[in-house]
Amino acid sequence: MIVPDGSFDLEEDGDYTVVITAKFPTAGTLQINMGSWSANDQATFPVGASDEFQTIECDFAEWSVSAEGAHLLFDCGDFKGTTIVKKIKIIKGIQKPFNPAYIRYNFITKGKVAEVISNPNKKYRGIVEIPATVTHEGETYTVTKIGDYAFSSCNSLSSVTIPNSVTSIGHSAFLDCRNLTSVSLPNSVTTIGDNAFAQCYSLTSMIIPNSVTSLGADAFYLCSKLTSVLIPNKITHLPNGLFQSSGLTSVTIPNNVTNIGIFVFSNCKSLTTITLSNTQTSIGYYAFSGCAALSSVTIPNSVEDIDEGAFAGCSGLTSVIIPNSVESIKSNAFKGCSSLTSATIGSSVNSIGSGAFANCSLLADVICLAESVPSTATDVFNDSYIEYSTLHVPATSLNSYMNTDPWKKFQSKVAISNSEIPETPKCAKPEIS
Repeated sequence: MIVPDGSFDLEEDGDYTVVITAKFPTAGTLQINMGSWSANDQATFPVGASDEFQTIECDFAEWSVSAEGAHLLFDCGDFKGTTIVKKIKIIKGIQKPFNPAYIRYNFITKGKVAEVISNPNKKYRGIVEIPATVTHEGETYTVTKIGDYAFSSCNSLSSVTIPNSVTSIGHSAFLDCRNLTSVSLPNSVTTIGDNAFAQCYSLTSMIIPNSVTSLGADAFYLCSKLTSVLIPNKITHLPNGLFQSSGLTSVTIPNNVTNIGIFVFSNCKSLTTITLSNTQTSIGYYAFSGCAALSSVTIPNSVEDIDEGAFAGCSGLTSVIIPNSVESIKSNAFKGCSSLTSATIGSSVNSIGSGAFANCSLLADVICLAESVPSTATDVFNDSYIEYSTLHVPATSLNSYMNTDPWKKFQSKVAISNSEIPETPKCAKPEIS
């Protein structure tokens, strides 16, 4: 019997269970075809005898559509003509181990090593466990790499276990695996490539082993459910876009990190707190832009440069203290920080770029400790209504600020003595989290 002859809405490379409720008078074999009814799609399932209705679940963990239109062919096999069917339904999404025989490799004969590559004929799905060694033409090869694009766009993939033999995760290896929830990375991995886990929207946690010395750009881009990540102690640079649009709630950057690239934490909208490394010298281009939930940030004394747009659009940020180590604040650095009420600018700042504090509509107090008026773009405070705000500057420099744009536009200019100059708070030694 054919049920219902072409009307099922099945996806290519989907995982399905056919659930049949029927009476089987004698024990025997149940045959089911999926897809085009070809032999490759056929499966047989043993069934015990019963005069009562019983439910049989028939799993198709590696089924693929091989013809346009999807069909279910239910052939009773040994029961033909005697079986009484009550109900048939199809359930999508079973989680079964992927057949390791379908894992495809690139074999490097000279080194007797293998790398996992994509298998376009049998996409990876469900639970995949990669072996440490594999036999090819009578020879044993060690699996050392997950190749570029190996698992890319395998939307039915749920989890992957990687053996201790693997040292490298290739470029875009797991790109756009939308239902991937977990990946077990061994301590042997040293390199994670660009876009390696980008757009893994269901990935909830990731432990990067301490063996990793290199992280690729955009490695966790758009991992929107990823709330926590352990940054290993051998990483000195956070590359461009590393956690962009991730679901991180807090960040502690360890002292081994000296540099943050562009857009590293951009649009992490759930990020509320950050602790920066005591060794980093700059905060990168738009590194924390769009982190709307960020309410506080402590900039360490090691930072010399706040790059363009570093905190732009951080609408939850209420105050900021820029330490005396900082020499330049680039354009748009704090633009659009609409909740910012006070800003303290350190004594070493010698230049402030265009729009650095623009669109900060609640900015009421600016304390600038630089005795020499910084080279300042005229639109630094655009749409921040400084004509209703107060500027606090060293007493010896008050006249210079009063006669220089845009500083002279502040409604009030207040001289501060050395005893009133706030001390930049020192950070406690941060913990890696």
